[in-house]
Amino acid sequence: MAARSTTQGTANAIRPNGRTILIISASSFEDAELIYPYYRLQAEGYAVLVATPKGEVIKGKHGYPMAADLALEKATLKGIDAIVLPGGQSPDALRRDDTATKLVAGAIKAGIPVAAICHGPLLLCSIPKDLRGERTVTSWISIKDDLLNAGYSWVDEAVVLDDGVITSRNPRDLPAFCETLIAVLEGEFEASAPSAASQKLASKKTAAKKTASKTTKRSAVAT
Repeated sequence: MAARSTTQGTANAIRPNGRTILIISASSFEDAELIYPYYRLQAEGYAVLVATPKGEVIKGKHGYPMAADLALEKATLKGIDAIVLPGGQSPDALRRDDTATKLVAGAIKAGIPVAAICHGPLLLCSIPKDLRGERTVTSWISIKDDLLNAGYSWVDEAVVLDDGVITSRNPRDLPAFCETLIAVLEGEFEASAPSAASQKLASKKTAAKKTASKTTKRSAVAT
């Protein structure tokens, strides 16, 4: 049975904030790269919609099925606050889909955040340079040359934010990937330069570790 992709799920009822994220995917997606953002964003109160070709149930590389909220062919940017592009083999098919590439191009042109992970940035290769300008990205290493040939600058970092486009390398980067998208949506990374997201997240993690260390020391003294 396919997972029920719904804007009225339990997670969305936690802290609804009135904003909507669109995940665009096809079959053979990297399971974790769709599922993790789907639930992580819901936990923050975002409504999450999944658009698939013809609105069909899609299946991940490892067998996880996901039901669609709408057909990709009927998807628009109206009411959408960000787009998420999971990796796997799905992006290679979607980069040849005019609807998918037009949605991503339209989002970039309109200043709507686009977050792509692993092979997800393949869709960025199909966006005309005059629409997306000069940008720095990261990705799964095997598509580095595709991105360079498309005119992007490429770096090997857990997460890169450049003018509203968020990219990450692989499933291990999912926490940083999602936290950066949430930070962008909350206005914390406006006009950030490339790689600033990585530096800021590293600073946050360091501060969190220091706080945890102080708490542990205080507890030890108290006991």
